[in-house]
Amino acid sequence: MIDGQDQAAIAAAITRAKASNKPSMIACKTTIGTARQTRPAPPKRMAKALGADELKAAKEKLGISLEPFSVPDDVLKSWRDAGARGPRHARNGKRAMPS
Repeated sequence: MIDGQDQAAIAAAITRAKASNKPSMIACKTTIGTARQTRPAPPKRMAKALGADELKAAKEKLGISLEPFSVPDDVLKSWRDAGARGPRHARNGKRAMPS
């Protein structure tokens, strides 16, 4: 079981899984709403939209751009590269995402 909010732990678990020749499952423990500053995790409240102040605070805590609908350049490039590989890999029975 890893901390599903810890990006380094997730990356390490993926690396270990890829190094194995056996099927892998990565179990993550997470807490709903950890980025919320004013309304932590109660599930009934999770269904409510964040207000502007809460959204700003959550994005700042997560290191996400405050621009609406923005995608970081490295993420955009990675997904475009995967999309370009997709048709070629699909014909060869391979995964589109890099290993």
